[in-house]
Amino acid sequence: MSDRNGEVMILSVPEQVTSPVPPGPAGESGSLTSLQSGLSREAFYENGDNEAKRESAIEEFQAALDSKTSLLTKSYGLQNKLSENFKRKRGSGGLIQIESVEEIEVQYKTSMQKVDELTMKLKKVGSDCKTDLEMFLDRCEEKRVSVNGDYERVLDKKRKISQSCIVPRSGRPVTSKDVADLEEQERKKDEELERARLDNIKHKAKLEKSELLLEEKEQVIEGLNLIDFEQLKIENQTYHEKIDERNEDLQKLHKKIERTVQILTHMKEKLEFVSIENQAKKLQLDKAEAELQCQRDELNRLKQQRERTRNSGAKLHKNMGLYGKEGLLFDFEEQIDRSEEMKKTVAALKARHAALKKDNAELNAKIAPKSSTNSTRVKSAIKF
Repeated sequence: MSDRNGEVMILSVPEQVTSPVPPGPAGESGSLTSLQSGLSREAFYENGDNEAKRESAIEEFQAALDSKTSLLTKSYGLQNKLSENFKRKRGSGGLIQIESVEEIEVQYKTSMQKVDELTMKLKKVGSDCKTDLEMFLDRCEEKRVSVNGDYERVLDKKRKISQSCIVPRSGRPVTSKDVADLEEQERKKDEELERARLDNIKHKAKLEKSELLLEEKEQVIEGLNLIDFEQLKIENQTYHEKIDERNEDLQKLHKKIERTVQILTHMKEKLEFVSIENQAKKLQLDKAEAELQCQRDELNRLKQQRERTRNSGAKLHKNMGLYGKEGLLFDFEEQIDRSEEMKKTVAALKARHAALKKDNAELNAKIAPKSSTNSTRVKSAIKF
C-alpha cells in the first residue's frame, strides 16, 4: 500500500471510533454487526488490505467497549453521588415519604414509561449508528478501490520510466528484477508506515481514554479535597503536638543522661577512692591477722597454763579436807584470826615483860640494901 492509501485509513478509522456508540445491548449489537459486515467484506480485498481492514474493525470494536466501560464508570459515580445525597437527606430529615399506594403505582408507571422511551431511543441510536457505520464502510471501500487503481497506475508509470533508466555506476540499463526489488522495498516501507500509523491511532485512543478517566476521577474527588485538606490540617496539628511531646521527652532524656553521667563520674571517683581505701584496709587487715595469729598463739599458751593450773587446783582440792564445808572453813578462818591476835598479844606481853625485867634489874641495882620483905613483895608482884 502507498502513502495515499495509508492516509485514507487514517481518515476512515477516527470517523468509526468517534461515532456515537451508546452502551448497552443495542450498542454492542451494532458494534458486532459492523464488525461482521466489515469481516464479510474482507474476502474481496487483497492480503494486505484484509489485514488492515481486520485491524481497523478490531480497533473500532475495542473503542466501543472502552466507551461502554467509561460510561458505566461514570454511571457508577453518579449513583454513588445520589446515594450520598439520599443519605444526607435522610440524616437531616429531608427524605420525602410517599403517603399512599396509588402514588407509588403512578410513580412506577411513569418510571416504566421513561424506561421504554429510553430503550426505544437507544435502539434508534443503535440503528442510526449501524447505518452510519455501513455508509462509512462503503465510502472506505470506494476510496480503497480508487486508491488501489491510482497506485497501480503510478506503478505502471514507474515501470515505464524505469525501462529508459540506467545505473549511474555501471552504465547498464535497469532490469525488471531491480524494479521488482525496489517495488518490494517500497511495499515493505509502506507496510511499516501503516503499522506505525495504526499504533499511533491506538496510542491516541488509549491517551484519550486515560484523560477521560482522569477527568472523571478529578470530578469525583473534587468535593473531597476540602474535607481532605481539613483532615490533613487536623492530623498535622496532632502530629505537631506529638512532635512537641517527643521533644519534651527528649529534653527530659537528655537531662536524665546528664545526671546519669554525673552520677557515673562521681561513682568512678568514689570507686577509685574506695579502691585506695580498700588497699589500706587490706594492709590493716593483714596486720590485724598477724596480731590475731600472735594472740591466738598466746591464747593457746594461756589455755595450756590454765589447764595446768586447773589440774593442780584439782589435786589441791583433793588434798584439802575442808573443801565444800563452809562452817568449818569460817571457824578455821576465825581460829586463824584469833591465833594471829593471840600471837600479837604474846609478842606485846613479851615486850612488856622484857621492859619490866629491864626496869626491875635497874631497880634492883639501885635498891640493893632493902629488906627481904620488899624483895618478897616484888617477886610476888612479878609472878602476878
